[in-house]
Amino acid sequence: MNRRLADSSSLRSSELEDYLRASRDNRVLVSEVTAFESYKSGNLDAIARNFAICARFPQQVEILRCTSEIIELESNGPVQATRYVEPHQTREFGRFCFLLDRARAGDAQLKRQVEDHIAASTDRVARVHSGVAQFAEGIRLVTRDLGQDVVQALRKEIYTAETLRPVWRGVMWLAGHTFVNCYPNKVGFPDLNDALQLFTFRFSTASFLLAVSWIRRGGLDQVKESRLVNDLLDMQQVAVATRFDGILTRDSNLIDLYEETLIFIEAFAGRDEPQPVS
Repeated sequence: MNRRLADSSSLRSSELEDYLRASRDNRVLVSEVTAFESYKSGNLDAIARNFAICARFPQQVEILRCTSEIIELESNGPVQATRYVEPHQTREFGRFCFLLDRARAGDAQLKRQVEDHIAASTDRVARVHSGVAQFAEGIRLVTRDLGQDVVQALRKEIYTAETLRPVWRGVMWLAGHTFVNCYPNKVGFPDLNDALQLFTFRFSTASFLLAVSWIRRGGLDQVKESRLVNDLLDMQQVAVATRFDGILTRDSNLIDLYEETLIFIEAFAGRDEPQPVS
């Protein structure tokens, strides 16, 4: 079984259709962030177009739990990645597509039901936005500690042990900070081997590498809060995708960050400092 997360940019793409058509064992994962991006227009016709390819392969679509549920699921340690999948919504995806078509055809009651479902999803992601906005400030603070020599080297894409070591430490600090915020009643930190499998650790890794990518382009201070929040939501996508078999996206920057995050996770697992990404 091959499972890949799809972001909103890929939902209407030929790549997604080719992937699903290639094998019945290929699964596409739809997260709350992808769903929100697909719903936010509020236009039922646009929403139907966004899910048109998935609707043709309903048995190959798996809906993921929302981020807060994944974090809660891992409160006692790592779980199998397949437990990120929400079974009820996954079973009901085909029915959702059917009801969406009926609503578009003019069924007023079904239209209200679909709109209520969309509104509930939008409210959940609005709460995620609020939490991520607070996290964004933590990102700004920790990257300020990198030092001007490291910042200048990163901007020039000079990747040596001296420039990567502070990034390594920053990832570890941010992961610890995130763990404490998500699990305030926990005493101590998990073993590194367990931590590597946690969503919180992978999200922290992806987010710090996102900050490094912004530093390369001139610094975080020039990034608007709304842009940074949206980028951090993308890092949630990256974090989940690293627990599965990849990500389907038309965003080349997202692919780069996915690959860099995997390199760092593998380096942590091997206790080796990450080497420059070519």
